[in-house]
Amino acid sequence: MRRKKYERIGREIEEIYIGFRQYEEEQRRLQRSYQLLILSNQRAQKELKKYILAAKKGCEEILAAVNTVPKEDQATLYNAQNLLNRRIQDLQIGENLALQTIPMLEMMGYNSKNLVASIHSAFVVTLPVFKEELRRAIQQKRSRLEVDSGVIVNGIEKTRHIRETMQENQKKSLQKLEDICRKNQ
Repeated sequence: MRRKKYERIGREIEEIYIGFRQYEEEQRRLQRSYQLLILSNQRAQKELKKYILAAKKGCEEILAAVNTVPKEDQATLYNAQNLLNRRIQDLQIGENLALQTIPMLEMMGYNSKNLVASIHSAFVVTLPVFKEELRRAIQQKRSRLEVDSGVIVNGIEKTRHIRETMQENQKKSLQKLEDICRKNQ
């Protein structure tokens, strides 16, 4: 029965370890995903920057063209320039979001990596301590069982019997010495 109990504890520890390994693998996949997202954001940010520069160049060309067209067409160019400026603002917002998410993704990856390392070190440190405490508990249980079964009691009784025998022998020796001393007087 006790053996089954310890086997069950062993299985539970192994299940925890397997669960930890699965979690660790999942975190590694997340790490790769974070890296891919970071690269994707960096590419998107570079693309947005190109579009922003192209739109700004388009605005400059529109401003240059305003003076060369008749006044009735200038309103249309100003409207086009306003629309292009709004698109530039939209692209800049997208660029800023891409720039802001990169450190956030890096931090999430870093935290995930640290969490796995913390769990791993806790498991590595805790398991030997647990094994040692389990060994001590088993040893204490055995000691109690030995006491209960009388093994140690018999040893104590033998020691007591030897001590009593030695005391009796000492008394006899003292008695003989006293007898000899009386005869000599």
